[in-house]
Amino acid sequence: MAVDAPKLTATLSAILEHEGIPSADADFVAHSLVEADLRGVHSHGANRIARYVRELRSRITNPDPSIAVIDEGAAFARVDGDGALGPLVGRFAMDLCIDKAREAGSATVTACRSRHFGSAGFYSLRAAERGLIGIAMTVASPRLAPTGGRQPLFGNNPIALAVPGDGDIPLVIDFAMGQLAAGKLELAAASGTPIPPGLARDLDGKQTTDPKVALTGTITPIGEHKGYGLTLLIELLAGLLSGSQIGR
Repeated sequence: MAVDAPKLTATLSAILEHEGIPSADADFVAHSLVEADLRGVHSHGANRIARYVRELRSRITNPDPSIAVIDEGAAFARVDGDGALGPLVGRFAMDLCIDKAREAGSATVTACRSRHFGSAGFYSLRAAERGLIGIAMTVASPRLAPTGGRQPLFGNNPIALAVPGDGDIPLVIDFAMGQLAAGKLELAAASGTPIPPGLARDLDGKQTTDPKVALTGTITPIGEHKGYGLTLLIELLAGLLSGSQIGR
């Protein structure tokens, strides 16, 4: 079934407005979700709205945040998201980074106390659209076990890179450190569809094709120890440097 993107965006925005999000912010968050769907990243698209609403209603997410800079210099800053919807914090941090990079040549901005921000490529592309190379990464809920371990200790952390092109099509590289996204496990579990072997393990460290078991177990890192090393690096860069919780 085809869904009209502008209508879907308007619907998602109206849902967020109903939960107390200002109209312009609701529009932006809805746009970020639909953009993920349009790029085929359905694990980070409109299906996230149920989680966003649930966390707004439980006040895990702050519907009236005061996103602010808590530390900065010419080429760096640290942002306090005040529990806001992730796309709003991501926009604030990337736009600040863009402004600083234009002045200093390059810049790094980290953020803490932010919620799920969707597709990382959405933010790196924001820099590329302004003629800059953009890099975005984030820590996530524990999903990956360290090499040789069985317990989920580190997030299925993504990194995205966007580089402007000569025309209208930039280079965008966006992937998480696991063999698949947790959102794809949720979609497979909801539809009762098994996942291919080699993508996930149960808590005993055995491979599983059952997405429900995988959701309580671990996602296999890309390249095994190499993916684990990269997700650990992102924990340090996006988590430790920002003052966010890392690991468990």
